[in-house]
Amino acid sequence: MGKIVLEEREVIEIMDNFDFNKSIYLKELQKLNQGNIKNVEDLKVLSSAFTNFNSNFIDKDQAEDYANR
Repeated sequence: MGKIVLEEREVIEIMDNFDFNKSIYLKELQKLNQGNIKNVEDLKVLSSAFTNFNSNFIDKDQAEDYANR
């Protein structure tokens, strides 16, 4: 496997001329990122629902106190 060696000015020139809007790789990364953001938002909703659900329960000590009244 060979190596490509570029000077700094060549790298800068390539980066200056690179059209990021046409990059298929970057478009695919953007799609993945949007999917991940949706997954995080879904997890936040589920976590909130789970927390609300759990808030309806009391712990063992509270149950015993309630039973002894």
